[in-house]
Amino acid sequence: SSDLEEEHSRYCDSNYTINLTENWFEGIHICQLSIQSADDHNFCLECDKTHIGIFFCLSGSIQHHSNGLKDHVFSVAQHQFHISGNTRKCITFNTASVQGIFIRLTPGYYLKIVNDAFDATLGNLKERGMSAEIKNILDELSTIKYAGRPKRLLIEAKILEMLVHLVTQQPRHNNLTMKDEDISKIMLAKTIVENNNVKINR
Repeated sequence: SSDLEEEHSRYCDSNYTINLTENWFEGIHICQLSIQSADDHNFCLECDKTHIGIFFCLSGSIQHHSNGLKDHVFSVAQHQFHISGNTRKCITFNTASVQGIFIRLTPGYYLKIVNDAFDATLGNLKERGMSAEIKNILDELSTIKYAGRPKRLLIEAKILEMLVHLVTQQPRHNNLTMKDEDISKIMLAKTIVENNNVKINR
């Protein structure tokens, strides 16, 4: 539907297996990534536009290179993440085994939520370890059972919660305020989850 697009992909040969689950709608693209290989391989992830990107490594490790593998951009291992204000059209990385979540946001969507530009808020935040709050958000993002608009609302709620957590960790943004519309989305999403839990536990 127009509320949420979803695609599942699997690529494999004798050397590796790749599983991708992608969800996207206006302003947000989320890719759950799993790569299993006996040895290190180079892979290329093509992105249609240059957006703000956050890669969360859930297990394994990954190294990102540019300029024909000549320049090392970043490395992250289990329970670390990397954030960038300008993801490249083609992301080349090296790994043998990794599971992670790659979240991309348009600058306009980020500005709408945070009410400030990326460079002024998270521009200096690079590789970091995941907090318990971030781990919980990622776990909830990975286990949403709904489809269509309910799933979109829950994804947006989790992304909003994540951005608030990341931005408010920065000294000059500990008083971050959100728009009433965004707060309403979070409350609606939480209501959906709470109602579902009540039905399950009856």
